[in-house]
Amino acid sequence: MTINDGLNALQSNNTLIMLIAASIALYRYKRTSFVVAALVLCFANVLHMIFQFFLNILFDSALYDGFIYEFTVRLWYIFYAVTDMFFAVFIYTILKRMSIKPGVHCHIICGCFVLLGFIQIGRYADRFILSADYLSQVYTVGIPFINTFLLVVVLAGLFFDHKISSAKKGY
Repeated sequence: MTINDGLNALQSNNTLIMLIAASIALYRYKRTSFVVAALVLCFANVLHMIFQFFLNILFDSALYDGFIYEFTVRLWYIFYAVTDMFFAVFIYTILKRMSIKPGVHCHIICGCFVLLGFIQIGRYADRFILSADYLSQVYTVGIPFINTFLLVVVLAGLFFDHKISSAKKGY
C-alpha cells in the first residue's frame, strides 16, 4: 500500500467525518468563522461527490465516443478549479455579511480551496495546453494530501477554534 492509496482510502470518508465535526462545531460554537468555513467545505465536498457521480456516467458513455471523453476530462478540471476558487470567495463573502472576523482555521481552509483550484488549473494547462505530463504526480498526490490536511484542520478546529477565539477576545 502506497501513501497515495492510504490518502485515497481516507479521502473516501472525509465528507462524513467533516460533516459530523462541522455539526458538532455548529452546536458548540454557534457563529464563528470556523463553523462557516467547515459547513461550506462540507457542502463543497457533497457537491463534488455529486458532480463526480455524473462525470462517471459520462466517462462510461465516453468509451464509445472520443469527443465525449475529451469534453468530460476538460469539464472535470474546469469545474473543480472554478468551484474551489468560488468557495474560497464565498466563505469570505458570508463572513463579511455576518460581520465575523475570519480566524486561523478559516484562512487555512480558504487557502486550501485556492491551492486546490490552482492545482486544477495547472494540471489542465499541463495536460491540454502544453500537452505535457509534468504535473501529473503533483496532481495525483497533491489533491488527496490537501483533502486529508483539510480533514485534520477541521478536526483541529473542532477542538481548538474556541480557545483561539477566546484568547483573541481576552476571555
